[in-house]
Amino acid sequence: MIRCSFILILLVFPFVIHAQVFNLSDLSNFTALNAQKFDAFILKKDYRRNYFSSRETNTVTNYIFQSKKKKYKGDYKNIAHATDGPITSILYQTSSIEEKNSLLEQIRRSGYKIYSGIDPVTTSKNFFQKGIYTINTETEEVDSITVYSFIVQKKDIPKRKDIYYAEDLMSLTSHEQLVTTFGNSNVKQDLFYYSEKETNKCSILFPNSPNEVIFIWNDEANYSNLGFILIGGNSPTETSFNFNQQIKHNTWRSKQGIFSGMNLKELQELNKKDISFYGWQMEQAGMLTQENHGEIDFNRLRVVLNCLNCSNSKDVKQVVSSSDELRADKKIYVSSLIVIPPKEEPPTVLRFRK
Repeated sequence: MIRCSFILILLVFPFVIHAQVFNLSDLSNFTALNAQKFDAFILKKDYRRNYFSSRETNTVTNYIFQSKKKKYKGDYKNIAHATDGPITSILYQTSSIEEKNSLLEQIRRSGYKIYSGIDPVTTSKNFFQKGIYTINTETEEVDSITVYSFIVQKKDIPKRKDIYYAEDLMSLTSHEQLVTTFGNSNVKQDLFYYSEKETNKCSILFPNSPNEVIFIWNDEANYSNLGFILIGGNSPTETSFNFNQQIKHNTWRSKQGIFSGMNLKELQELNKKDISFYGWQMEQAGMLTQENHGEIDFNRLRVVLNCLNCSNSKDVKQVVSSSDELRADKKIYVSSLIVIPPKEEPPTVLRFRK
């Protein structure tokens, strides 16, 4: 009778002899906790603070599993909590291949996407995306132990109704986040042409409409890590090549008051200073030079100009000024806006993975 009771206890409470096992739902829910609440929770699970970890910073707290059983020789386990602005990350590491396979299966069943198309079973590094969550997985050797890492990250992104200016779009740094905010039917994967031979994967929001926005990705394989946003103009994408209808000027505006279709006089008045740009015979025709100063911050917002009556211009100047062009009665207007986001750094917990 005693033997049967003991076997029943092992079946019902396997964690009595094994380290605490976290499933995908647990790791996702941890991202909703701040550092203090996570600390209070995890210390009740046989984890202890690891102040000597190389990851330890003001925004990263680290914990290592320490069984209360003195002779415990089970799996290596490690967990960390990190906050980085709108991003909360959980790093979970285990040496259990069974646990690793179970988590990968849970990720698959939960509908996470791999935009790169790589098989997660046969690769040591993977990047999964679903809504506001991403998961980085990695297999590595640490002190002669094979360790499986899972970094679950949640990013708070704005609601659609809170996105009004062009700069507001910079908070959406992946195709998946665009779909989450605006809906799958309003976002399309595409290819942007710098030239006939040089291309870049992109996502188009509201394609072929006055609300169109093109997102150029630094990480093309995963349609993430925003390079820049292009608004207005005749954007060279595969979608635009097959579209012959005329579209009105783009409706998006910058927080600085600039919009597609704005004439050069309005732009100069807004800047309260002369604006210099490349002449119409140059390869970079209509693009502003880097020497521009004034009330407009051109570091985060680039402007491309176009002209209605400059096609027959014999002016071969490399650089022209807005004042000179206005005196010559040139019909110049803002064709495109290029929004430059701050450099996207990896989440803190990623930078201190080991």
